[in-house]
Amino acid sequence: MIMAGNFKWILAGLLTAGALACFYMAVPKKEKLTPDSVFVDGDTVSAATEYVSPIDFEKATEENRDIYAWIKIPGLPVDYPVLRKPGDDDYYLRRNLQGKYSVAGCLYTQAKYNGDDFSDRVTIIYGHNMTNGSMFGMLEDTYSNSEDFEKYSDIRVYLPKEEKHYRVVAAVPYSDLHIMEQFGRFEIDEDVLNFEKFICDSKETGAVYNRQWVPNRKDKLLILATCQKGNYKRRYIIVAKLIDEANF
Repeated sequence: MIMAGNFKWILAGLLTAGALACFYMAVPKKEKLTPDSVFVDGDTVSAATEYVSPIDFEKATEENRDIYAWIKIPGLPVDYPVLRKPGDDDYYLRRNLQGKYSVAGCLYTQAKYNGDDFSDRVTIIYGHNMTNGSMFGMLEDTYSNSEDFEKYSDIRVYLPKEEKHYRVVAAVPYSDLHIMEQFGRFEIDEDVLNFEKFICDSKETGAVYNRQWVPNRKDKLLILATCQKGNYKRRYIIVAKLIDEANF
């Protein structure tokens, strides 16, 4: 014989169990959430979706196997492959994609200092300041203007399996000293902080900064280096910080 009080508790338990059973039956097993899934507009989307680059690297490397990345600055005519030739770091200083002499050369990084995945603390891309505006020929005129500095602060680097977004934080006239050697090849985080403080303290005429930028030893930086307009013994550099794509 079941007492009235006990019956109420048993009935409540059965109803709760039934509701839970209905809930679990309503969720198909194929939609079971895992740490590799995220919600987007109520749907389950795999976070491990394979990246598809907008650059056809297979075709690009058929033309030149030294192409390993691509740089683009939306709104500016900077839309070029980035090359790297281990054993001859400045090979593309005065050579085109076909390896023939060219005043404009190509955009390139130095294998002595940087790998091929932009994972280093600091990566430097070199390019000529061409009077026709090609290569890095428009950087100084663009980023020395505070309005354009903000307008074109987005830099994107495409790799075969990922892309990296950077935000410009400084544009500064610079000496012809090799930045990598000047700051210990950025082998430790402190080298990054020292460089950033050095840039922030620069009194160079024409230097422009993102005033919200706070130097951080954990920053990953991209530097675009070219000659200074009218003084080819000096450099003009764009310093950009790797950012979380979600914050861009």
